[in-house]
Amino acid sequence: MKKNYLLFLASFLLAVLFLAFSTKNKSTMEMVVGQEPYLPDVPLNYCIQLPEYLINEVFWVEQNQSYLSTCISDDKATLGRVLFYDKRLSENYTRSCASCHHQQFGFADDQRFSSGIFAQQTKRNVPSINDLAWKISYQPLLTPLFWDGREDNLGEMVLQPIVHPAELGMNMEGVIQRLEDEQFYRRLFKDAYGIGEVTEDRISESLKQ
Repeated sequence: MKKNYLLFLASFLLAVLFLAFSTKNKSTMEMVVGQEPYLPDVPLNYCIQLPEYLINEVFWVEQNQSYLSTCISDDKATLGRVLFYDKRLSENYTRSCASCHHQQFGFADDQRFSSGIFAQQTKRNVPSINDLAWKISYQPLLTPLFWDGREDNLGEMVLQPIVHPAELGMNMEGVIQRLEDEQFYRRLFKDAYGIGEVTEDRISESLKQ
């Protein structure tokens, strides 16, 4: 009896260790549906500070005057960050943008194909979206969006995975309704835009930021 108990205990501990090891690289920032996000009282500073060597580059200054003179809105970026990790954006509440774009992998995936809703597989490896806005800013003709280059507008790009049937599988009307049903989203939209109304354009702009 004691031997069987020890074998059971050892098996249980091995199972726990295996589970911990197998999940240690998975995103842990995705929001749990039904819970509000934990956010600091004062939004983080998302204003991009370029290094001095880059500001001094004549090419950069000439090509990016408007980009260098404007900062990302902290409140809009905060809203976009919450949306990025929220599974409410998927039809069956199981996937978010972060389910495929993992921060620890440069906002890409370490799998050949990622899983969308209902375990559907993407048809290509998930590309990294790290520093994507900057790449578009200084290489607009050399940075097509998506693997097949079908999009060149970042605001349009961020919405396409949401409505793709094999990825998040939602429609924008449904997304808007879900967000409007959450009091904390009305507060976040009000902080970002001065009014709590949820719109497709505001979702797009926040995710873009």
